[in-house]
Amino acid sequence: MGRASRQDIMDMYWAYVKDEYQMASDDMNKQAISFWQNLLLVSLTLVGVLVSLYDNTQQNQYTRVVFLLSLVLLTLCSLVCGIILYVHSTQSARYRRDLMAEFERALNHGCPMEEVMPGPNKTLEALQKIAFLLLLLSVFSILTYAFIKVFMVC
Repeated sequence: MGRASRQDIMDMYWAYVKDEYQMASDDMNKQAISFWQNLLLVSLTLVGVLVSLYDNTQQNQYTRVVFLLSLVLLTLCSLVCGIILYVHSTQSARYRRDLMAEFERALNHGCPMEEVMPGPNKTLEALQKIAFLLLLLSVFSILTYAFIKVFMVC
């Protein structure tokens, strides 16, 4: 058997890199992005419904404060969900950049490629916790608003 040329090695590695990137980008972010898009849609829809159904007549100050708190929490939840979606999109680009760097390193040194795995993103983890907390607090404040509006007539 003859020794493979540099072009053959480059083609072989490029096929591996392309397949690896395609599988990773499809599997890694598809479900997460879909989940956060749906959560963003739900929170924005709730903001729209709350604003459109708001009745300003005969409401005391506490009811208005709880309503405003609900809107602020839902809006912040929507903002954090949007940021999470952005971080997911940049994470995919960062993974591609790391994969290409490993490809070039393996090609230049003539050694096999090592597996490239995206590391944990602490910013993303913190944002996800904040989004869930904001969502829970907003649901609690909406329920409190409904309770005050129904049972506390002033």
